[in-house]
Amino acid sequence: MGRFLLDTEDVEAIFTRVTDMVRTSWHAMLRQASISDQDYEAVHGAISTMA
Repeated sequence: MGRFLLDTEDVEAIFTRVTDMVRTSWHAMLRQASISDQDYEAVHGAISTMA
């Protein structure tokens, strides 16, 4: 698919792995990075609406 020469199944598998990783680890990673409460809330809003 496109310039990466991946087929649709590969793209879907990569997307699923990445979104699963973000959904399960974003909270701890951002808190570990000591982001501000305002930034945390902004990221939380974006992640909670991920498809």
